[in-house]
Amino acid sequence: MAFPPSRPLPPTAAGEQKFQLASTLYAQGRLSEAAEACRAALTQASDHDGALHLLGVIALQTNRPHEAAACFAKAAALEPTNPTYHSNHGLALLGMDQAPAALQAFDHALRLRADIAEIHCSRADALLRLNRLAEALEGYGRAATLKPELAEAHCGLGNLLRQTNATAARAAFEAALARDPTYVEARYGLALALQDLGMPAEALAEIDMLAAAYPALPAIHYARGSMLADLNRADDARAAYERALALDPGHTDARRNLFRLRLGDGDFPALVRLAAELAEEEFGAEAATLRDRPAAAFRLRHDLEQADWLAAHGYAVEGLADVRQRLESACARVADGAKEVLLSADERAAIAAFRRRRFVPPPARIQGMINPALQARAIEDAYCGAATPVVVIDDFLSPEALQALRNFCFAAAVWRREYVNGYLGAFAEDGFVSTLHLQLAAELRERLPRTLGGHRLEQMWGFKYNPDVVTGINVHADFARINLNFWITPDDANLDPGTGGLLIYDKPAPAAWTFKEYNYDAAAIARFLAEQGATAQRIPYRCNRAVLFDSTLFHETDRVHFKPGYENRRINITCLFGRGGLRTY
Repeated sequence: MAFPPSRPLPPTAAGEQKFQLASTLYAQGRLSEAAEACRAALTQASDHDGALHLLGVIALQTNRPHEAAACFAKAAALEPTNPTYHSNHGLALLGMDQAPAALQAFDHALRLRADIAEIHCSRADALLRLNRLAEALEGYGRAATLKPELAEAHCGLGNLLRQTNATAARAAFEAALARDPTYVEARYGLALALQDLGMPAEALAEIDMLAAAYPALPAIHYARGSMLADLNRADDARAAYERALALDPGHTDARRNLFRLRLGDGDFPALVRLAAELAEEEFGAEAATLRDRPAAAFRLRHDLEQADWLAAHGYAVEGLADVRQRLESACARVADGAKEVLLSADERAAIAAFRRRRFVPPPARIQGMINPALQARAIEDAYCGAATPVVVIDDFLSPEALQALRNFCFAAAVWRREYVNGYLGAFAEDGFVSTLHLQLAAELRERLPRTLGGHRLEQMWGFKYNPDVVTGINVHADFARINLNFWITPDDANLDPGTGGLLIYDKPAPAAWTFKEYNYDAAAIARFLAEQGATAQRIPYRCNRAVLFDSTLFHETDRVHFKPGYENRRINITCLFGRGGLRTY
């Protein structure tokens, strides 16, 4: 919130007439003419701090923060006791993504005047950028105390509180709107807080107001799509995401959510197109990453083994012999215990092309994905009748389906997500989808109608482990109603038949927790499980074993100890059905 000039200058000062004209033009909203008048004033008096400051304000309001920062810095040097100059300098620095320098400018301003609410609010914005959340919360609170009518302070409080207390966030956004009913960010935040509170209809009503008033803002249509999806209005949600993409073709989150809706529809041609578009964006980011830092050694070893497997099984991949040689050279340079290795320019190019290949095995529809002998009624009776819904299903897939999915996982260029524990992940939007995957989901919903029939397929992924991995996916819960997890690596690869599978706790994540809390806050999860006296059910690894369970139950990968060798890598596949059960961000 930049402040317009307020300090009058002596009427005899050089350039004052031009500056007064600039101030009048600025008040009338004629910014370009006001800027010209400021420049004219500075031609007559280069030390006119008021003209420098107003020129900076205009530059900041017209999205030219670098120019604004230079003007504010000069004004502050000429008049170092003016807190407004330092504060606006901080705003310009924030616009340049220089939060540490901005914080220094706000601190300087507050040393001059500690009672200006707007400066406390701007300082809190800088602290938020620096992830100093407790201090930012205190800063917004201080601003709201100094000036209760300052809507920006209440909105800032709401944005911070959304991470931990959706009810308090809602109250803060409502307080901001009570002071300024036209405040777009506060109404947008209120809509998100209502969604967090499990009130999608109320959230949609708020976002619809914004969509009507600001139809050209893609973020609003994206949020609207999310709320419509929560209301199971899939067609309307698709239209909202498509509108967001029409306004901003680079809106990756809208494209990803549109993909997930198409996944539930089983629309394979649309999925292929959307996955290709998402892959292009990710490939660009990955290529930049390979230039900027060393490559992960465990992924290079995977790629080398995959290249060997493709060659041994007669798959025609362009440049396969060359990339195999370069992968072997890179892997040979990995020092004992090292996790990364630098790649040459030629190696980067060859490896990036191998990872980017469009080749995916073309599986046709097979007679049946699920074992025809599956006792569907007994499975559903056990699931629906259990206090803690966890059902183990052995001999899950038909032999033909098991081999087809193995071949897909061995050959497909989809294993692009690297995890610090040393395993690779592939999500549906990464290309971990085929006619086989969609056939499996359709058969599951048909064979288990009481459990899955009313739920759409929301997500699908696979994880593939390096042989030296001991610890897998950490304890977490999933944003879905029902989780179906199954394993496809042969049993003789598992060196410890008593482990290698899943630990599922008998306690669900609290409904009020956010995605970040129930997925990544290991300390909070451990405290919660201890306080609740939770116990874990160990489900040992077995090839072609599936586990059907409530997605809100905390679960984690058990200890992993598998043989070396590409086909011995532990692979698990997960299908999530049904929205909700927990909160997203």
